Amino acid sequence: DEAWDIIHSEDGWKEEKKSDEGDVVYSKKNKKGKKMYRIKVIIDVAPEKLIAKMEKGDDLTSWNTTVTKHEVLKEFDSSNARISYQVTTEAGPGGIVSARDFIFLYKYEKRGNEWMQGGVSVEYPGPKSSKIVRAWNNPGGQFIRPVDGDPNKCEFIWLMDCEFRGWLPGSILEIAMPMAQIQFIACVRKLAATLK
Repeated sequence: DEAWDIIHSEDGWKEEKKSDEGDVVYSKKNKKGKKMYRIKVIIDVAPEKLIAKMEKGDDLTSWNTTVTKHEVLKEFDSSNARISYQVTTEAGPGGIVSARDFIFLYKYEKRGNEWMQGGVSVEYPGPKSSKIVRAWNNPGGQFIRPVDGDPNKCEFIWLMDCEFRGWLPGSILEIAMPMAQIQFIACVRKLAATLK
């Protein structure tokens, strides 16, 4: 619910980075005064097709280059919820931000014609590597809704509010976070091209 509210809020977002394709990453401060990031784009695919692929979620690493490992640790069938373990790829110029892992509780839900897969990090027994820093995700997720007048397009939003932890200067994070969002959107566009 918190991620849903943030995604629908238009106040206070400032442009952070623009890609060559014209995609814009915005940021604003979360409740703790740290930056969270949001990218909002139009994807050339019917919303139902992209939603079905996102809900399946079993082959995430085959199309999403921002994640090297994704493992479902627990499923809650009645509520469309899962707990997963994920490892990110190195990010930033020259891989300056090393891989992070996190355990994420998420759920997907449709409200009217809007769909969201949202969640938050949780403490839960799962894989742990002494070589990887454990990151923490505050409420965030992916959101899809139809575009008026075009059944073969949808609006896609990714809200990311991540504490990367470990030793990292803020200036590096401010480069790496928007780059990760732009990289992920490129992955979603390639995926969408296979769903038509």
